Amino acid sequence: MTVSKLDPAPLKNPGEDRAKAELAHYARMTTKRDNFQQTWKEVSLYVVPDKDGVFGHSTKGEEKHRHLYDGYAEHCVELLSAALHSMLTNPTTQWFFFTSGQLEMDRQPEVQKYLGDFSRQVLGILNNSNFQSEVHEVFMDLCSFGTSALRIMEDDEDTLRFHARPIYELVIAENHLGIVDYVGTEDEMDVRQALQQFGEKAFGEHANKLRADLTKCIKIHHIVRPRRKDETKGTKGPNSSPYISLHIYKEANLILQEEAFYTFPWIVPRWVKRTGEAYGRSPAMKALPDIRMRNTMQKFYIRGVQKMVDPPWIAPEDSIMGDLDLTPGSVSSVRPGMADQIRPLISGGRPEVGKDLLEMNKETIKAFFFIDQLQLRDGPQMTATEVNTLVQQHLRLLGPILGRLNYEFLKLMMVRIVDIMKRKNLIPTPPRELADKNPQVFFASEIAKAQLMGEADTINRFMGIISGLVAIDPSVYDLLDSEKFVNYMANLYGVTREIFRSKAEVKQVQAARAEAQNKAVQGEENLIQAETMQKGAAGVKALKESA
Repeated sequence: MTVSKLDPAPLKNPGEDRAKAELAHYARMTTKRDNFQQTWKEVSLYVVPDKDGVFGHSTKGEEKHRHLYDGYAEHCVELLSAALHSMLTNPTTQWFFFTSGQLEMDRQPEVQKYLGDFSRQVLGILNNSNFQSEVHEVFMDLCSFGTSALRIMEDDEDTLRFHARPIYELVIAENHLGIVDYVGTEDEMDVRQALQQFGEKAFGEHANKLRADLTKCIKIHHIVRPRRKDETKGTKGPNSSPYISLHIYKEANLILQEEAFYTFPWIVPRWVKRTGEAYGRSPAMKALPDIRMRNTMQKFYIRGVQKMVDPPWIAPEDSIMGDLDLTPGSVSSVRPGMADQIRPLISGGRPEVGKDLLEMNKETIKAFFFIDQLQLRDGPQMTATEVNTLVQQHLRLLGPILGRLNYEFLKLMMVRIVDIMKRKNLIPTPPRELADKNPQVFFASEIAKAQLMGEADTINRFMGIISGLVAIDPSVYDLLDSEKFVNYMANLYGVTREIFRSKAEVKQVQAARAEAQNKAVQGEENLIQAETMQKGAAGVKALKESA
């Protein structure tokens, strides 16, 4: 149909140009991960075969290990991720605490109680959500692919809802500070699911066409990024929020849903990262050459052992009537005089050499995954103190990884959680001292404590030297402030402040002790005075009797 100049112009999708720009940027970002995509495929093939979605397909229920001859690398990933889960985010321990940032303020009774209650409240919310199941996937992806992603959203029932996704399903970009602030995904869903999630109104004129086949799969892009200055200029409310979320129906260049976020909903930690790269690198990626070699060595080792246990046979041509049957209890017909000519072929191979090489390769892979730092080797019997010292020394080697995870993962996660709690009115009213302060968080995981034990050991050795000097000069102890010493050591060992008395309680105890001491001194003085008077009276009596 020809449209005349008098006819109104056809209705145009108002967000089409904007959707095209967002999808074009997403496409450019995907090219920056191509090299990583190839490495992730190798990691999936040899280390985490269950995560084969990196190949673009994943058959549900399919056996994933058919090409593997050795599963040691997969075991190492599971061991390292489980150890990180236990040492960093153990659900049975208070692995984080909130603080005002000032030690003296934290010791005030009301502040101390509020921060302690708030820390336990956040831990309770985490443990009552799906955090523990999803964070294990985060650590698995960190150890294997080097980059993981965790989405944190509000939930009506559990307050928080976590969703871990493998990095090969995402496109990411960093801001000028090196923090990931752009995440894009391309998801497939059937039409029925899409209409349920976004509603028919969001699809506009395309809804009728889509409704014809509810089982058809369509592609929906989800992009979360910072708002540009031109998008927030002169706006108020949600439109002025720092981050924006867009769901785009690719086939029609149609923006289905737009949401506002005041904190970035994605947490994207990296194991280690090279300058200029947005994606991280993992222990599995570093150990990949040795892992591939181990898989090949194991294959040939198995073949060598098979030849030793069940060797091939040689026989002169036409010496056997039919085929040689080597199954137990079988009978093969042999031509006369040919029985002695049929014998096994011994290759002279030495499978034990391959076994030694496999053990050497195993030690190399263990080093990449910090297995020696996570497990004590068999050795001479040690005392509990020696074991603790050795464990702490091993855990200190994980310090660089801890620093990145604390900053890129745990700290940003707490910022997001506190923001959600604030918007759901779940944060209790702080005391007057904290009214104009934002609580800070510090982490008291096993690895964090191990980092501080070096300083604690130094102080303990110093106190040993001081104890030796006291025998010569008791006034040496006057140089030390015992109250500061106890508080400082409590911080190093991660001891909760709730077991300490407040300043008012300390003054009461000190006053009671001083009063008891005064009474004791007065009692001793009264006793001495009574004894003196008694002796004086006895002396006077003796003088009178002698007179």
